[in-house]
Amino acid sequence: MPGSNITAQYQQQPAYGQPGPSTSQLYPGTMLDPVQTAGYPGYGQSQQQQQYTAQQQQQQAQAQAEAQQQQAESIDQGFSRYQTQVRTLFTGVRDGELSAAPESLVDISRYLLGSAEALGLTRDDEAMHDDRIRLWDEFNRAWLTVMQRQYDLSRDRLRSGQTLQDASSLINRHSLEQLAKELARLCDDVEKFGLVDYQMGVAEESIMDLILRCLTLFDGPTSSRDRASASQAAAGAALPSGIQQR
Repeated sequence: MPGSNITAQYQQQPAYGQPGPSTSQLYPGTMLDPVQTAGYPGYGQSQQQQQYTAQQQQQQAQAQAEAQQQQAESIDQGFSRYQTQVRTLFTGVRDGELSAAPESLVDISRYLLGSAEALGLTRDDEAMHDDRIRLWDEFNRAWLTVMQRQYDLSRDRLRSGQTLQDASSLINRHSLEQLAKELARLCDDVEKFGLVDYQMGVAEESIMDLILRCLTLFDGPTSSRDRASASQAAAGAALPSGIQQR
């Protein structure tokens, strides 16, 4: 009968008050502690990676700052040495002792031209304009006064019947040739910045002219007329730009 089937179905279902599965069967015996990262795969590794990356960035920033500081200190030390060598050159010119001048001339040239960008000499800066004019003027005068003094002393020796080969206080021929080559090389490096034969820059043409005149004296005494002409031209080359010899 239909009624007996329905009764049988209800009898097969468990009674409402019969206990079901225990909570220990539904949930694990131990809960994950949110404070402990070991229970979450990948979480601890990700955190360690972030810490490592941050540490790396901090170390790189510190290394960069130290490198910039060392570079600034190196430039300052180099400029201090540069000024000392310039003063030494002028002292040598005054005393007529020029044999050590080539080394100092090369050193100051390599420093100033080699550090032109680091010193900011390749950028326009109205606030530093006058200081830069003085800097380049001092540099060019160091070269020109040494070469002019070399020419005058060499000419005087030749006039007195002496030779230049045994002049221990003067610059020898080989050193003059090396100076010309080194100056040309350095000027080629900074010419792209407009620092050659301009108001702010190396007076390459005037310096080279004097070096060549000094070299011609090693070929022997010339006529008095040629010597006078060379002396007048050399003196004119040593004058500041814009001033003509009368």
